[in-house]
Amino acid sequence: MALTITSYFILALLSILIVVFVGRSSIKSTLDAYDASVEEKLFVYGFTGLAIVVLVASLIKTGGQTIHIILVVFAFLIAIANKQSIRFRLKSGLILPNKKNVLKGLFVISSLLIFVVALSVIQFVSFQEVELLIPNQDILYYASLSETLWETGIENNYFYGSELTEQLSDMVPYHYFIEWFNSLIYGLFGTNPTLSYLLITVPAFAIVVSAGFMAIARKLNPNAKSYQILLIGISGVLVQTYFPIDLLDSADYQYVGLLAYNPMEHGMYYKSLPIYLVILMTALLYLKNHKWEALLVLCLLPVVNISSFPSIALTIPSLIFSALIFKKINWKTSVK
Repeated sequence: MALTITSYFILALLSILIVVFVGRSSIKSTLDAYDASVEEKLFVYGFTGLAIVVLVASLIKTGGQTIHIILVVFAFLIAIANKQSIRFRLKSGLILPNKKNVLKGLFVISSLLIFVVALSVIQFVSFQEVELLIPNQDILYYASLSETLWETGIENNYFYGSELTEQLSDMVPYHYFIEWFNSLIYGLFGTNPTLSYLLITVPAFAIVVSAGFMAIARKLNPNAKSYQILLIGISGVLVQTYFPIDLLDSADYQYVGLLAYNPMEHGMYYKSLPIYLVILMTALLYLKNHKWEALLVLCLLPVVNISSFPSIALTIPSLIFSALIFKKINWKTSVK
């Protein structure tokens, strides 16, 4: 089992580095990220990289029949908001950035990855009675959904039902963002979808969320020490996904669903990680006075989690109306 964990850790590190590289080399950020802090760059590149990876994977596997096609529209709206065309910087990955920033970024990624993978191992891996501890059926559900997304190429939660009847082959609204990333890991590396979900996908998303907390902390306090910023990032992920750490006897975990009515006991808020990504990016954009872009990013909430659609449908028009009435946003001067 130790060898398995090591191999998954290496895949997790490789995955997050690829995500950051894709985010850095594929699209020019509207956050002026090249003049930003290391924490902000890591968050922007991670956010952008995750969006691109999920978009490409879902478009290819579904033949374009995916909710994530909205991300293409979003990219053009961001370009319009910034009065510039979308420029794909295919050669930027060959441009070496500041060596000090690279080393700091690698240190942050490695530190966070070791932290979140270690927590996953503590929570879900037993070296005694069973290999993997599953305290809630939702983990198995998300992992199985990731597998069938890749195998069937249909965005619904009927699993392999589409192979039995066409009545189960229609698209169904759901939160597929994190599942598509796990699906890609499963498809490319042939991993166990449950193990990859716990030891690769969740850590990758948790690292980007951590970077979001750190970016906002750095923006609010530019003179803060690096260890203080890192502590904020770690604390955010700890509370969101792993706290409180419940070291129950492994025998208790054999009863799947034992803790289903107390999800904070076993970190079952993993599905909220994409929501945190959107909210943190919205907050960072607003702090940088990119108000229209912040509203556009907030509109992505229903894409990563459909249950937020009613609230967003009411909130966004209200925010725009209030901002214009109270002159917090000006049509002519808000877009720079």
